Amino acid sequence: MENQKKWEQMAAELHGELQESSGEQNQDEDIRIEKALERIHASGKDVKKIREFQPSEIVWDKLKGKLGRNIRIKEWLKYAAVAAIAISITILADYLVGNNTSENQYASVSSPVGQITNLTLFDGTNVWLNAGSTLKYKKSFNQSDREVYLDGEALFDVAKDKTRSFIVNAGKAIIKVHGTIFDVKAYLNMSTVETVLIEGSVEFIRNGNSVYMNPGEHLICSSGTGKFTKSEINTAEYTAWKGGKIYYSDKPLYDLALQLERWYEVKFRFDSEELKNYRFTGVINKDNSLDYTLDIIEEINKVEFKTNQEEIVIMASK
Repeated sequence: MENQKKWEQMAAELHGELQESSGEQNQDEDIRIEKALERIHASGKDVKKIREFQPSEIVWDKLKGKLGRNIRIKEWLKYAAVAAIAISITILADYLVGNNTSENQYASVSSPVGQITNLTLFDGTNVWLNAGSTLKYKKSFNQSDREVYLDGEALFDVAKDKTRSFIVNAGKAIIKVHGTIFDVKAYLNMSTVETVLIEGSVEFIRNGNSVYMNPGEHLICSSGTGKFTKSEINTAEYTAWKGGKIYYSDKPLYDLALQLERWYEVKFRFDSEELKNYRFTGVINKDNSLDYTLDIIEEINKVEFKTNQEEIVIMASK
C-alpha cells in the first residue's frame, strides 16, 4: 500500500509541479519546477524499496496521462522539463528490468513482418534480421562483452576480436565465435535451432555439450531433446533469404507456411495435421505477389488455398 502511494505521489508531482499556473509569478514557477526536479531525482532512491512492487494499471495510466499533458514553461526550462521526464522514465525502466544500473539494461531491434532489416552493432558486426525477428543486447554491448539474444533468424558477419568471443543466445542454445559469417534460425514457435556456417568456425553449445562446425555445414538442434544433427549443404541457398529468396528442398509445408506468414503478413491454418507434413521443393521469391506464390505451391503440391477475412486455409485438393 505504501509503495502504491509513492507511484501516485510521483504522478501528482509530475503533473502538478511541472505545469504552469497562469496566476503566479515566473520566479515562483521556476522554484516550483526546480523542486519538482529535485523530487524526481531523489525518487530514484525509492526504486530499491519498490522493486518488488507492481503498480496497478490505474496508477500507471494516471502517470502516463499526466506526463502527456501540455506543459507550458519558459524557454530555458524546457530542457529541465525534458530532463525530468527522462529521469522518471529511466526510473520506471530500471524498475521494469529489475536493476537500476545501465549495465543490465537492454536494447532491441526488431524486423517487422514483411521486411528484412540490416544493422551494424557497436563492434562493427553486420547483422541481417529476417522478417518477424528480434535481436536483443545490453546497452553496454562492446564495453565488456559481445553477447546478443535472438528470437527469429539472422545472418551475422562478425567483426574479428581475438580477445572476446561473439555470443549468440538462441533459445536454449549458445553459439560462440570470434570472427566469422554464419546464419542462426531460432524462432520461438520452432522446435529446432538451426545454424549454417559460411566462413570461419563456430562453437555450438547446448546443455554443456559442444559441437564445432566447419564452413559449409548445417547444424540442427532439437529444442526438446538437445540432439544434434550435422550435414553439408549449399550455404548460398540457406542464406538467400537475405536477398528475398528461399530455397526449399523436400521441406514440410508447415515450415513454408511460417515463412510466408512473416513475409506477407498473413495467417495460415491447416485443415488437417496431415497437411503440415506435405513436402515442398522449390524457390520462393519475396518480390512475387502472394497470389502468384500460392498458385505455384498449388501446382507443386496437391493442396488448395481458401482465403477469408482472417486467414488462409490450406486444404487437400479434391
